[in-house]
Amino acid sequence: MDYDTYKKIIEKDNKVEWYGVEIPEGLITKKVKYSAGLLQEEINKLKSELDDRKGISKDKLKKYIEKLETNIKQYPYTLNGDTYQKKRKKIEEELSKKTTKRKRKTSNKKKK
Repeated sequence: MDYDTYKKIIEKDNKVEWYGVEIPEGLITKKVKYSAGLLQEEINKLKSELDDRKGISKDKLKKYIEKLETNIKQYPYTLNGDTYQKKRKKIEEELSKKTTKRKRKTSNKKKK
């Protein structure tokens, strides 16, 4: 996905819930849904194995499951070519700068 399309999606798309995180709807493609479904199946299998484990191996498995769940939350970004989410962060910084400038302008108008 090219940068301009990615930016438009992040700026203007409706946000939907994706595994407990708000994500722009346009980033949730068929590929993202399919991959997340496969990973969720694996997570469910691992969670069912948790009861059989004890001690350190159980703690390690819990941490591994948490990391896999984090991966699912980031899939819409990573599978659309923003592996380290640098583009997303840059776009969100630009948006926050724009909104703070707008707030300053409107607050200055109210004071006059």
